[in-house]
Amino acid sequence: RDFPQMKVDLERNQVLLGWGGRLVRRTALEYDADAIHSALRDLEAFVESVMLADPEYPDLAKRSVAEVVLYILSSPFHSEYMRLRRRIYGITEERGPRILHLFGGTSNGKSKLLTYCSKLLTGADIVNPLDGDGFNLTMVTNLRSWQSVYPMMWDDLTNEKWSQQAEKVIKTYWDKRWSQEDNFPQIILTSNKQCPRGPLQTRVKEVHLSNTYPRTTETRVELAQHLTTENPIFEYLSKAYIDFIQESPDDYDDDEAFLIRKAMRHLYS
Repeated sequence: RDFPQMKVDLERNQVLLGWGGRLVRRTALEYDADAIHSALRDLEAFVESVMLADPEYPDLAKRSVAEVVLYILSSPFHSEYMRLRRRIYGITEERGPRILHLFGGTSNGKSKLLTYCSKLLTGADIVNPLDGDGFNLTMVTNLRSWQSVYPMMWDDLTNEKWSQQAEKVIKTYWDKRWSQEDNFPQIILTSNKQCPRGPLQTRVKEVHLSNTYPRTTETRVELAQHLTTENPIFEYLSKAYIDFIQESPDDYDDDEAFLIRKAMRHLYS
């Protein structure tokens, strides 16, 4: 297959990944303080690398990158989040976890951010994002049918795709197609412009990446370093996340990434 097969197995307290002919466990058995310290240090260095773009608002730029990383790392658990959301709201609220949309101009790191997050999820391999030119209801439906919870990341949607395809997909994706027995991959989109104003806005979480990276040797070397470094952060985050689900199965917040934030704070502690 050309798309990773990922499963959250709460009976065995693990996330499994099938990719490249291998089946690997993506959840740590135990916490390792030294490994966690090293993983957090490398993750912070990646977030800090946005300073190479000399952003006008440095804190906002770093928060934006960190928010994207957290949201994408939480996305394999969005089907579990959806089950909890339905248990709490019942038929009064059909909408599911918001689809993530990154927008901004060229050379602002959108594609490389997706690539970096893919390596955090797999632990070793880079999974290139899907070509936004191929984004349509048929393709999304086909990939959704695999029941993988690895996020479906579509890069560089055109304005035409927003106007002709996005609404067909987004408005019904969690609301109408999902059922308690299903596992869905969350959808991640990037484009140069904001989501069109209108009904889609309530189903989309947008992050504006406004910084432009210079095409210099320094920038390219640092990016290459982050993309070649193996970081086990997801193994420990997924352990903490699953532990929290098991300990407090009804713990809920309207922030889709609230448990991954809690898990991250746990790793820092």
